[in-house]
Amino acid sequence: MRSLIAFVLFAVFAIPAMAPVMAKDILAPLNPAAATIYPRGASVTYFADLDLPQGSHRVLLPYADNAYDFNPPRLKVSEGVRVGAVNYLDNITYDQDALLTKNQAVAKAALEKAEDALKAKEAQINSVKQGLAALDMQATFLGSISGSEVENPDVEQMRAMSQMILNEAEGAISKRLEIERQLEVLKEELADLNDAMAEADRLFMRLSPPSGEGNMLVILVEVASPVTARFQVEQIIPSAGWAVAYDFRLTYGDAPALEVERKVLVSQDTGQAWPDIDLTLSTASPLSQSAPSAVGGNLATVYQAAKDRGFAETRLSAAPMVEEEVMMAKEPPITAGLVVEGLSLTYVYPRKVTLADGEQVQLTLDAFSLPVETSLLAIPRVDATAFVMAEMTNDLDEPLLSGVVSYYRDGSFIGRGAITMLAAGGKVDLPFGAMEGIRLTYTNLRRETGDTGIITTSSTREDIVEFSVENLTGESQDVRTLFALPYSQQEELEVSTRIRPNPNQTDVDNLRGVAAWDMTIAAGETQTVRLSTSLSWPEGKVLDWNP
Repeated sequence: MRSLIAFVLFAVFAIPAMAPVMAKDILAPLNPAAATIYPRGASVTYFADLDLPQGSHRVLLPYADNAYDFNPPRLKVSEGVRVGAVNYLDNITYDQDALLTKNQAVAKAALEKAEDALKAKEAQINSVKQGLAALDMQATFLGSISGSEVENPDVEQMRAMSQMILNEAEGAISKRLEIERQLEVLKEELADLNDAMAEADRLFMRLSPPSGEGNMLVILVEVASPVTARFQVEQIIPSAGWAVAYDFRLTYGDAPALEVERKVLVSQDTGQAWPDIDLTLSTASPLSQSAPSAVGGNLATVYQAAKDRGFAETRLSAAPMVEEEVMMAKEPPITAGLVVEGLSLTYVYPRKVTLADGEQVQLTLDAFSLPVETSLLAIPRVDATAFVMAEMTNDLDEPLLSGVVSYYRDGSFIGRGAITMLAAGGKVDLPFGAMEGIRLTYTNLRRETGDTGIITTSSTREDIVEFSVENLTGESQDVRTLFALPYSQQEELEVSTRIRPNPNQTDVDNLRGVAAWDMTIAAGETQTVRLSTSLSWPEGKVLDWNP
């Protein structure tokens, strides 16, 4: 375990010997100010502003690392402070209030106020309940009074006692009803206060307050005169990331148009809230492998078999290891829009962003239009309708990154999918849902399998299939129809296909056997294609084919 690791960062000059006893230990929170988030990981910049008196001190800053693999951060300190050794301590117990940020302190104060209000309401309810208990005791006492307790009672005395008991009972009942109504109101108020306290607690915990125990970055400093200093810490962390999400909105018709809304899904899971940070999104990957793997050896050995020697020998050899170097990403300028850094793309979000711990935030990056050409595509062998397709051209000066896509056609949600990275100038076909007015049918008209003669030397199979495309949209439609024609890669299996009408194209997209018919179908019209297929193969072989 490397418990103490001393290092000097940036322009740190020699420091006179520190006093044997530190003048003061100063504890402060590290506030996140900016983050460059990668698809996996992030480079985060934290700061702490401290009023330092004259003398030598230990500055303790919370730091999420571990002493077994302490990775020293980049550290900058403002003028007037000399930095000495920097080390790392595990599991330090501290006062939680000392590390609360301003927002956390406000949220904690609100929580404590809600708790006090709840306790006061509970005390008020208990007081009212005591009043009810007193009425119950009074009612019990009145019920215990009887005329036998009066010596030689006369009628007037009995009448007076009876009237007194009646008056007291009526007053007690009236007072009890009033108190019970008051108690119901108090219970409703208590329920509201419980909800308010739960919400205050949720808001406080959402800010990920310090727990009172954790790991610390310890910085030895010397100050010649009192100074307000800023400590800036930059750290690479693995528990963050971002991904792209798109909304593709197609306006279908004679003049098709495609509007694209590009969004990002950003998350971090560091155990700390990041309020109002400057956010940069980068496609770089500093946490991936940065050096080639070791070639290693390829030694061949022989040994006596275990059954002959009575035991087997096992050799373990340690391959050389290459330690991954943590690279610090250069902070891009704070300007909205795209920045190109070599092969990496960087997007600087123009406003402050709050990222709570463990939550995912969706941010709109930008919106733009892309050129598109639409068509109808029919696959009658498997589908019942044609589908709207749009060939999109990326005419931006940057690639469209891989991401999830939500498809909309004429304002209606169609479905979700994904796209892979599309380079600038590249094209891709996008699906925009079924065209219900273009109906497809597929029919197997005849299937015969038998011998070719009295003396069986081969087997044959004859199939006739039809598919049709019907236009029920009320206007003429151009439909591209694809069908996979049977083919063989074996000389002993002969395939012959007769097609009526012939396709406009074969081996579409270099897919063997895939044929295309470009049909213009008038409103209410149906176009049909018939395919007759003959297959012949040697006797004793089994045909594997599904028309």
